[in-house]
Amino acid sequence: LWWSTRTDDVLMGYPTVDRAALARLAADPVARRTVTLMVDDVAHLDLIAEATATARSKSGDDMPPIRVCLDIDASLRVGPFHLGVRRSPLRTPEDAVTLARQATRRGIEVRGVMFYEAQVAGLPDTSPAIRLVKRASLAELLHRRGAVVSALEGALGRPMLVNGGGTGSIAATALDTTV
Repeated sequence: LWWSTRTDDVLMGYPTVDRAALARLAADPVARRTVTLMVDDVAHLDLIAEATATARSKSGDDMPPIRVCLDIDASLRVGPFHLGVRRSPLRTPEDAVTLARQATRRGIEVRGVMFYEAQVAGLPDTSPAIRLVKRASLAELLHRRGAVVSALEGALGRPMLVNGGGTGSIAATALDTTV
């Protein structure tokens, strides 16, 4: 929560299961407006909802919703091969919309999505094979990222914050109009 006192927009890069930290966030109206938590599973939503219910019982119902960002698997799958880090169980537009609807039912606001393509960002261009994997991954992700964002915006009725890329892929990701 320290960051929420120094900036008006904090995006947590990984999901948390720290109940004490979630309780502090849920009880702090400033942090609720400035911090966006990463989630990729209904269990994360349940922990957030539990913290929210506890805070609501202590301070009333006038708090802004806790905001979340869905962590979407950005790895490349080619046939039986999985190239990437298996960062999240969420992969398809349907996966994202299903979790977003679960969040909405719990009074949690889905603010956006994150796609970290480690198989692009984390690999140096050391061979033609790696360059081929990177090109294929970026091409597939360009299509899939757009489909996920479109499905979420349609289901939720509002634009999504879209986070993508990493140090080694930000230039390519910046060309994606959904980001």
